[in-house]
Amino acid sequence: MTLYWEKIGSAANEQLKQIRSLQQRKKRDESGLFIVEGTRAVQEAIQSDWELLFLVAADDYGQKAQMEELLRKRQQPYGRLLQVSGELLRKLGETQTPQGILAVVRQKYWELEQVLAMPGDGPLLVLDRVQDPGNVGALLRTAAALGAVGAVLLEGTTDAFSSKAVRAGMGAVFRLPVVQKIQPETLNRLRKQQKLALWVAALEGGRPSYQADLKARHLLLLGNEGEGASAFWQEEADGAVFIPMPGGMESLNVAMAGSLLLYEAMRQRLS
Repeated sequence: MTLYWEKIGSAANEQLKQIRSLQQRKKRDESGLFIVEGTRAVQEAIQSDWELLFLVAADDYGQKAQMEELLRKRQQPYGRLLQVSGELLRKLGETQTPQGILAVVRQKYWELEQVLAMPGDGPLLVLDRVQDPGNVGALLRTAAALGAVGAVLLEGTTDAFSSKAVRAGMGAVFRLPVVQKIQPETLNRLRKQQKLALWVAALEGGRPSYQADLKARHLLLLGNEGEGASAFWQEEADGAVFIPMPGGMESLNVAMAGSLLLYEAMRQRLS
């Protein structure tokens, strides 16, 4: 089956202008669409059951044949295939050195109650005002890889569907249910109703990770890069957990700390 690629040579094209506008969170929220950049993340998008509206390939990067093979195997329909120059592609996304392929996908939405009730025995990742999209993407990628069943992004956390977060996560949003802009009080009330323990990552105090009960289904909360978890969560959490650091370093990057705690939770479940 021959696939038709529509060649576009002008940045004034309406479809390209629409795609470029999705760099803004307001436009993503209004339209429900988001940009996926990078080979691996786009592959995840094509292989998922999410609605694929546009696939854009730069004609001088050699990505088309590989993506066409995946499209032929895709069970769901897909939208328009656009072929542009490398210069035009760079204007569409946020990546300094794009890999020659970009997709536009419609977001899937979950209710908080759905995410809290996801099947499986893994933890739920909770992010409290984490600002860096690279950290958010890396945490979602690790959570998906290590068996977390979902992620809750509290109000003030950066958008999991920004192109930087999606790229850093290597398309983890297609595998891990994510709910965003959740108020702390709402999450706290619902998790108590469902009798879900909540552990807060801390620099010190509480229990070392290997002594905390991370085997049972729980919520693991990671706070802001500079401030940590808010005072609300420090008071409301069932306990704090820290990573022993005998090497003497003062702290770890939030994505690294989260990875170690998620791994410890997996280790306990499998032991």
